[in-house]
Formats: sequence, C-alpha cells, structure tokens
Amino acid sequence: MIEHVQTPEPAPALDSQYDLDAMMEALVQGRGEWVHENTRPAAEAGAAKAQLMMGILFQIGAGVERDGREAVKFYRLAALQGDVLAWRNLGTLYLLGLAGVEVDKTEAHHCFMRANMTEMQSKAKELLSRDGTIQ
Repeated sequence: MIEHVQTPEPAPALDSQYDLDAMMEALVQGRGEWVHENTRPAAEAGAAKAQLMMGILFQIGAGVERDGREAVKFYRLAALQGDVLAWRNLGTLYLLGLAGVEVDKTEAHHCFMRANMTEMQSKAKELLSRDGTIQ
C-alpha cells in the first residue's frame, strides 16, 4: 500500500540563486574543488539543488573524498524537499552499494517509490494549477 506523503516544496529563493547547470558544467570540466567551494554554503543554507550537487560530489569523489555517508546525507536533505533526482540517486546508492554504501534493496525500493510519488504529485499540481483549480 502506498501511503500519501506530503513533500515540502524546495526553498524557491535559495534554489533560484543556485545555478545547478553551471555547476554541472564546471564539474564536467574537472573543477570539482571549485564546485564544492561554491556549492557547500548554499547546501548548508538549505538549497535543494545545492544539496543534490553535494550528494553527487561525495558519491563520485569530485573535489572531496568519496564518502557514501555524506552522499546519503545530502541526497536525503534534497529529497525531503521534493527533489526527484535526489530520491533516484539515493535509491541507486542503496541498490548498487555505490560509494561504500551498504546494499539495501528495501531502502532502494522506498527511494524509487518516493521519487515516483513526488514526480506524480508535482505533475498533478502543475496540471491542476493550469486549469485554475489550485493556486
């Protein structure tokens, strides 16, 4: 049975100030340390996209030592703000045991289900707001 879980909305002001695409481009260019230095303050301030990036950095060990516990921590912080990719990345860590995270297929399933529910809630809210049903 799937339970209905309200997921908090990401902090829009914080997320709008953090440019995930620019940080991802810098990461691809091999500037992991720079990305870390410029992402950590936003992540600690609660920006979901910055928390997602911190999870990625710790998962792959870019600009920081690879650390599965830190990756899980930051992915979970972003996921609990409704970030679907964070839920999926968290599920993948648990499913495959990446970055030293212990394989836990039950937790992986939970994360993937939360990702799907979060995405469906977001799409439903978007559709309802289009026809004026909700604001």
